[in-house]
Amino acid sequence: MERSPPNIQKLVCESCWRTVFSIKSFHIAWSAKSAPRRSKSAGFSYTTPTWAEMQHSIDSMQCRWCSFVSRMIMDCYFWTAPPPNGRTFQLRIRFSQRSNIADEGSGDAGPYAPSVNVDPITHLYLAVDNRPDFKYCVHTAEGDPAGRCIPQREILLDVDSSTAYDLIRQSIDRCLRHKFCPSPRCTPLPTRVIDCKDNPLRLFVSPQGIEDKYVALSYVWGCKEQPHCTKQQNLDSYTKGIPLDYIPTTVMDALRVTRTLGLRYLWVDAFCIIQDSKDDKAREIKQIRRIFHNAHLTIVAASADTVYDGFLHERRPPEPPATMLPFRCPEGCLRDDATANGPACPPQTLSTNERGASRNTCFHRAD
Repeated sequence: MERSPPNIQKLVCESCWRTVFSIKSFHIAWSAKSAPRRSKSAGFSYTTPTWAEMQHSIDSMQCRWCSFVSRMIMDCYFWTAPPPNGRTFQLRIRFSQRSNIADEGSGDAGPYAPSVNVDPITHLYLAVDNRPDFKYCVHTAEGDPAGRCIPQREILLDVDSSTAYDLIRQSIDRCLRHKFCPSPRCTPLPTRVIDCKDNPLRLFVSPQGIEDKYVALSYVWGCKEQPHCTKQQNLDSYTKGIPLDYIPTTVMDALRVTRTLGLRYLWVDAFCIIQDSKDDKAREIKQIRRIFHNAHLTIVAASADTVYDGFLHERRPPEPPATMLPFRCPEGCLRDDATANGPACPPQTLSTNERGASRNTCFHRAD
């Protein structure tokens, strides 16, 4: 007779434990992870208890699977009122786990490595009454043995925490050791970079041929102008120091990330291109593809609508919140896994090899 950890088994009712989360049923659903995406037969299929029975399990046993499925059914049929109490549903469950690997051609900056998501993304697919699948992102907690099967971790809300920076470092290290990623190397610095080593920050005009690691910032200027961007009249003074109150919030956040990761130089177009010089702009814009490609890390401030918004603010918890469910590892042990109730949501910060950008790209996504 199977012995199950009570803290895991109590996540679902007895009916769900005997069906969806039995050893055989869960194995069938998990084994479908490599099946064709549009397969109509892969996975585990079963008939749910009646609607009234599921609601009773939710109320009396706090069954998370019955609750999860009930919400999905309401969304699937666009119902605003519950179905009849005696109604049952045919449900098909399967997992999917795929990596996104696409070769990238060469360009002015030289050959590119393939564009790779190092870790495969795990999804749970649910289909009710042969309707189109609902797709959910699956992740688990750091240190949980289920992490051997599920690479994704719970969503990080504090993106300016030591945990966030540790994850960035680990992801960069994993990319650099991955067979599809190029070997680390120092590359020539762009014409100008911001030197973040000491205060005051200053614009560093790099001698031709000097090599070092640097970070590049990708962001949205927004509708507002940047009155303190580099121009011909302040170029010399900026090489001695840039007043902190001249630097917009998004750029300040990028400076903080650069310093925290132990890097010295940051490239930002507003400060590293002379904005009122047609010749300099024409010359530097031609180099932008090379600048991003050669960067040790590119920060993508995707959560900032303007340069004054910043991107290191704490994120709101996802809505609706993730649902914690049992997970049966292939070797038979039981662990928890969290399934996001909604579209796939990657972590708030991650490193990956992005087309046309640097080998490592740190995305700071919107809430």
